[in-house]
Amino acid sequence: MVAALSVAVLMALLTTMYIMSASIQTAFLEDDLATSRLDRNVRSAWAIALSGNETSLDAELDLFGEGVDSVMMRRRPWGVFDVAAVRAEVRTPIQLMSRTEHGILGTKPSGITKSALYLLDRNRPLSLAGTTRIVGDAYLPKAGVKRAAVGGQQFMGSELIEGEELRSTGQMPRLNPQRLAYWSSLFVIRNGGAAIPPEAHHSFLDSTLYFFGKNLVLDHVSLSGNIIIQAAEAIHVGADAILDGTILVAPVISIEKKFKGRIQAFALDEIILGNDAELDYPSSLMVVQQKSVSENARIVISEGAFVSGFVGLVNLNEANTPPFLSLEKHSLIEGYIHANGLVESQGEIQGHISCKSFTLSTPSTIFDNYLFNTTLNRNELPDGYLFPAIGEDEVAEHWMTKRSES
Repeated sequence: MVAALSVAVLMALLTTMYIMSASIQTAFLEDDLATSRLDRNVRSAWAIALSGNETSLDAELDLFGEGVDSVMMRRRPWGVFDVAAVRAEVRTPIQLMSRTEHGILGTKPSGITKSALYLLDRNRPLSLAGTTRIVGDAYLPKAGVKRAAVGGQQFMGSELIEGEELRSTGQMPRLNPQRLAYWSSLFVIRNGGAAIPPEAHHSFLDSTLYFFGKNLVLDHVSLSGNIIIQAAEAIHVGADAILDGTILVAPVISIEKKFKGRIQAFALDEIILGNDAELDYPSSLMVVQQKSVSENARIVISEGAFVSGFVGLVNLNEANTPPFLSLEKHSLIEGYIHANGLVESQGEIQGHISCKSFTLSTPSTIFDNYLFNTTLNRNELPDGYLFPAIGEDEVAEHWMTKRSES
């Protein structure tokens, strides 16, 4: 009888273990299926966010009308780029699974931006001296390109243009009017913004978080995501600041030497990027010259500094003195430059530049449309590198970066 009881107990234990094992396996299977559904829903959300020609999107969808699979999509301009954020949810009998991602969007280079250079035609040739190289196709004035000398240093290359020579016109490549209006709107001061906390990380699915002050110093702070910082007069970024994707807006912006981060800076008058500072992809520096009468607005890329993304000079009133971009020795810009003004380059550009004119200053002379000891190299741009979709008919349709928020 004892043996029979023991057998019964053992059978009960085995049955319980089997039921528990089956339940655990079912739970794991349901979890795997839910994870697969979540992956699918995220892909569906991104397909919707990246479709069409609109830069703005705000939508929520119940994918199958059953209240268990849903997605949320947000898309809008963000600085010179677009940003899109998606959230997907899957409801199971025991839990709610979700995932949130955001991406900065760009477009593949096409047309003029596939070249190394577009130089507006002002009936003056481009003169090359010293170790200057232009690698890639170049849109040049009808007067063409010629060898020259500066301080006794003749042009040392065997080819003036290491690519095809094409013809430019008397107009700069046209920018999207909606982009221009949006950039101007960034300078509208939103009074009453909160004080800047030591740390803030804000989702692109939420409303933009604004911080405002008169003269702001960003040091020993960590800010990322959907954040815009505005100053009535100036913003100074310290080397110890941690900034990732943040937009800065002020008349004057200075970035301390050896700072490293990812930002978009918009100024009315001046941006100074300090020595050996690094702005990672995709970053941007933009001067938007709006005043009816203005002294030279300028961007200075100091010695050894690096920018990956976009640098722009926009002049909204041709009566202004042309804005100015200076690339000092050993500086490097990787990506795209649109400069409706003067450019003096002693550094290197890997990618494309469209500009109104080059200038070169020496102690005794100012040279017009001269390049001296500088490099424009389209071929050094990494494969798959995306530009901001700021041209008249361009649409951002590809990820520049994509990140998970949860």
